[in-house]
Amino acid sequence: MKKNKKKIIFFVIAFLVFLILTIFIYGMVKSNDSKGLQADVFNNLCSDGSNADDFSKCK
Repeated sequence: MKKNKKKIIFFVIAFLVFLILTIFIYGMVKSNDSKGLQADVFNNLCSDGSNADDFSKCK
């Protein structure tokens, strides 16, 4: 029973860390408006490889 409890606590902590990292990365992408990280992310998401500053420019 004790081992099970430790495993559950570990998974909860791991999930919380993952959630915080996801929110942090999303926040960085949103706050960095036109260039830099966001542009890189959008370039990766655009299938034609064009330089897009936002999703609407992706074809």
